[in-house]
Amino acid sequence: MKKLTAVILLLIMVLALAACGITKPAAKNEITDLLDQGYECRGWTADETMWRGMFLKGDSYDEILKVTAPMTEKQYEEFNGYFDDEDADAKQMAFLGTLTGVEVTDISDMVPAQEELDAYVGKTLGDMEADSFENTGWTGEPETGFSFYYDGPVYYCRVMPAEGTVIEDMDDLSANDIRAIEIGAVEFLGISSTIVDQ
Repeated sequence: MKKLTAVILLLIMVLALAACGITKPAAKNEITDLLDQGYECRGWTADETMWRGMFLKGDSYDEILKVTAPMTEKQYEEFNGYFDDEDADAKQMAFLGTLTGVEVTDISDMVPAQEELDAYVGKTLGDMEADSFENTGWTGEPETGFSFYYDGPVYYCRVMPAEGTVIEDMDDLSANDIRAIEIGAVEFLGISSTIVDQ
């Protein structure tokens, strides 16, 4: 009888110790499903009411998914609390797996066709501004040439001046001088953050 009691106690102890090693599975939702499928979050915004993000696979814009999830003030504070952690991105993504009411929308059709971009060739940077694009900066130098960055209502892009355009010093150009520059090529860079914010 003592042996039976000892065996039962031993089994209870073993089961109790085994239970200590059981970890709670990570929360799963549509966001974690996307991450499991190889999508990456390429930009997000959040406030006390909503989390919004954009997901891509690799560097391809063949498929772009906009993801939204309601967020409470408490959840927002917790989400922001991870910013100072070493592995902040991983912790934030894991936290997003706990959100409910997630909606995934395919916004791939917002990527402009090359023909749409090429329609600006021969026009000016001022014409882009007239189409609600905002000049967000430039890069380059006189030896290699300059290019300009524009963020529009749907997408942002890099704009190269027409061949033969000579710019010695950007500091010498006024805003109107820049607007008068003829466009030689437009390169799509991504979906505008305003789309994610909506």
